[in-house]
Amino acid sequence: MNKFSFWALVFVVALGAQVGADDRKFDDGVRRAIDRHDERVRAILVFDPIDLSAAHAPGTLSAGQIERLRKEEATRAQREVWAFLQRQYHFGHPQDLVEINDFWGANAISVEASPLVLQELARFQEVRSIILDQSVDLVYRVDQDQPEYRYTYGLERIGIPDLRRQSPDLLGQGIVVGVLDTGIDPEHPEFRGRVAAFRDFIQQKTEAYDDNGHGTHVAGTIAGSGVGGVQIGVAPEATLVIGKILSGRGSGSLSGILAGMEWIGNPDGRLASRLRPHVVNNSWGASRFSGDLRRNPFAQQVITWVEMGIFPVFAAGNDGRSGSATIGDPAGLPMAFAVGATDERDEVTDFSSRGPVRIIDFDGETRVLVKPDISAPGARVHSAVPGGGYRAFSGTSMAAPHIAGAVALLYQVNPHLKIPEVVRILEDSSEYLGSSPGRERSNDFGSGRLNIFNAVSGMSSMGYHRWR
Repeated sequence: MNKFSFWALVFVVALGAQVGADDRKFDDGVRRAIDRHDERVRAILVFDPIDLSAAHAPGTLSAGQIERLRKEEATRAQREVWAFLQRQYHFGHPQDLVEINDFWGANAISVEASPLVLQELARFQEVRSIILDQSVDLVYRVDQDQPEYRYTYGLERIGIPDLRRQSPDLLGQGIVVGVLDTGIDPEHPEFRGRVAAFRDFIQQKTEAYDDNGHGTHVAGTIAGSGVGGVQIGVAPEATLVIGKILSGRGSGSLSGILAGMEWIGNPDGRLASRLRPHVVNNSWGASRFSGDLRRNPFAQQVITWVEMGIFPVFAAGNDGRSGSATIGDPAGLPMAFAVGATDERDEVTDFSSRGPVRIIDFDGETRVLVKPDISAPGARVHSAVPGGGYRAFSGTSMAAPHIAGAVALLYQVNPHLKIPEVVRILEDSSEYLGSSPGRERSNDFGSGRLNIFNAVSGMSSMGYHRWR
């Protein structure tokens, strides 16, 4: 959302809020651009974290109330910087500042500005870091499709055939799943009529489309109906909300992705939104921005989702061949549910990114996280592609939608589940892939490989009963 109109009359620079410029706030990309004397640099200003927990106990606020409070807090946090930017825009040199956008969910501002303006912005105490608005690119592999039977091997592995025999009505009805990706082919028979909202952050088109294929493939694994003769979708009657944040080449800007993440938390723009997703699938990722959560551009946005009750599913990444500690952002965040990839033999794929992940928490404490959180089938996954066809893709991008669909089924069983409860159900019911007698979590596969049949069947024994 552009705030020019909102701050049109604000021209005062609050010099008292500034201190000496701190070059340590710049990431390497911004620092290199300044050293090159680039005319303008696209960057993200990350502000101090917003903490609602001090005044409001978890679970006491509705999603709409959280959105309102976060907007208010972000406006307060960004006020002095906006005053400076407005003065610069209206009274400075036109070439120094050409674009400003804000993100209340992430508590951040994106700018396209001269190095001089960025150095001035670094003086503000409330600006925690200034990060290059870099490109985020998809990595996945298109494989030769294998013959499938009634169910894809992925659905077989995670227990969908047994679950449908036991609970034939458990198909994701009434559950909204968000997908941030390359878009969707809304006319594909696998989900025709079930795309409830679409927003294009690449070309601003109004009609849903997918000029890459990755997003349609992901959506097929989440919610494909099986009309092609093979059951491909975990939750084939779920409603889809689609944000196109990646281009036909599979790339997108950090600012565009933050805008998509903010939008999908409230697609119809109402505080009492009927299209707010229960779970959002993110089959994309970037390299680590910062292990310090206070400086990470994704941390506040993912926390906002969690506060609003939106389950955040992220692909772990495809850098596993490089060894350990290869999980990037946002999957490496402690509040993100990171998904690794397994193959037809229930072995972790060589490409699936591994942990551990070292972070500096909001309180300044260093922690080492075991990641991924869980694994799911991600090698040679058969699913939908634009034009009514089907292909096999490989990547943790293909594993994550198995989890997103499974979360949709759990919310259909009991829509009142809290996110920590969903995490516990998924992890405790997973198929352990290691040899430790204590089921020790692994930086290769997390808690194990998803088994949604076990998850649903064991909900009563875990104390989570089916909603009637």
